[in-house]
Amino acid sequence: ILSSFLLFYHFYDVLLILVIYLGLFARFWESTICAILLGIIIDSISVCPKGLHVMTYVLCTVGTKLVIQYLDSDSYIILPFLLSIAVLFENLFFISTISLVEKKLYLSDSIANRISAQILWAVITGPPLVIVIKFLYGLWEGNILLLIEKRNKQ
Repeated sequence: ILSSFLLFYHFYDVLLILVIYLGLFARFWESTICAILLGIIIDSISVCPKGLHVMTYVLCTVGTKLVIQYLDSDSYIILPFLLSIAVLFENLFFISTISLVEKKLYLSDSIANRISAQILWAVITGPPLVIVIKFLYGLWEGNILLLIEKRNKQ
């Protein structure tokens, strides 16, 4: 739907932001299971080879977990870098997989322009979206804890 609007023609995979968020702030198994489920859902509605999104999301989750071992996960300075690397990795993974399946290399100026536009979109919109997701998750978690406390008092 977004690609029919000229402004969003070169937009990136927005679920990648959720995968990176889970990789930053959730436990390993929780983020990996969510990445697998999100990948299965997207693989079922996309025309890409099956398992491509699952593998990409899991590798991005594991990569994020490896990066935050050395960097502070609460630092919003690393978010644009993580998101741009994830978008670049996803695109290169897709191009290489499709090139292997089709036995033809799919690299051109238009693809490079699309990837650079997606990275720019990820750097601009990604960190605010991660902040919003973190805020909403905090609200959700706080409300769940309040409901549990109310139920325990009764």
